[in-house]
Amino acid sequence: MSLASTAPHIKAATTAAELQDWGPQADPIIGRSQSSGLVLAKQDHAGERMLEAGLWTCTPGSWRFSMPGDELCYFLGGRAAYTEHNGETIEVAPGAVVHFPSGWTGRCDVEATLRCTYCWSARPPPSSAARPRSCAARKRRGRSRTGVPCRP
Repeated sequence: MSLASTAPHIKAATTAAELQDWGPQADPIIGRSQSSGLVLAKQDHAGERMLEAGLWTCTPGSWRFSMPGDELCYFLGGRAAYTEHNGETIEVAPGAVVHFPSGWTGRCDVEATLRCTYCWSARPPPSSAARPRSCAARKRRGRSRTGVPCRP
């Protein structure tokens, strides 16, 4: 594991044991799930966390949660069910990739200790929200060759 590298990395993410204790999961339903992990990258803006990526583990138990930003998870180990407030359930096991959009609310039921890599991103700060993002706006600003296809 080399967090001081120019490209921070964990060589054996499926077995790395030198994780930091992040404490119990908030808003428990059943049990007392404990989290630990390592932050590989983070970016703050005006004192607010805007981006974070790393490795996360969590012991069995259940809790309620709400996603304050978009999060992409690649599950390396364990088993769990994420149930959204509308009743949709997403079963995760090693190899699963899940994108939790900002505002996703529900519960997590961990059956076997989870281990996943994650990348979390907050909504852009208000100052960048004014930046034109539509295809037409990019063309007006001379940025039509972004590689991002324009949708009708």
